[in-house]
Amino acid sequence: MKVSHHWGSHERVSQPAKVEDALFKTQHEDAAGNWLDVLDEAGLLKTFVSAGEARAGIEAEFPVDAYLTKYGARQNSRVVRIFRDDKEWREG
Repeated sequence: MKVSHHWGSHERVSQPAKVEDALFKTQHEDAAGNWLDVLDEAGLLKTFVSAGEARAGIEAEFPVDAYLTKYGARQNSRVVRIFRDDKEWREG
């Protein structure tokens, strides 16, 4: 599983990213109902190069939640695509 720990506001994209260049992050819901980004041990955002790898990351980090979600329990973790800029968001 390829995980990138470098994502910051200094990175600029001059042309829209292709779907295969997309980045994904995972989020987990806390007890108060707030969605929080999943961070690594150093406190950096975990990013993934595909949604499948991000789902595998959820299954590895939150195995009980992943198991319960398969059998109809409420979803407590999710995969979110990261858009680098507004233009990429509009183009979807």
